Amino acid sequence: MNTHMWIVMGLAMVAAGGVVQVFIYPYLSGDIKAEKRQAALRSPGPKRNAENQTDAASRRKQIIDSLKEVEARGKRKRQTLDARIAQAGSPGAANIILSLRLSREHWPAA
Repeated sequence: MNTHMWIVMGLAMVAAGGVVQVFIYPYLSGDIKAEKRQAALRSPGPKRNAENQTDAASRRKQIIDSLKEVEARGKRKRQTLDARIAQAGSPGAANIILSLRLSREHWPAA
């Protein structure tokens, strides 16, 4: 009978270990928390999607506006050097630059 009792106690311990494995181990190992995190990533919910769509629309509008500004800046006609000098208000500088240009054309660099 002593052997019969040891077999019953062994089977009871295996059964108790199975119960612990099935019901308690996921909480101890963190599997439950991991499943909750994964579920949260899979379904963000309708509120987040609505916010993302409004954010995307506002970003799209901002990009279009900035592109229009860049195109407008690029279409401006660049002033020539003579016009820039005249705008700066230096009356003698235009003659000096003109004489330097002419002297370079006639005297090639060595």
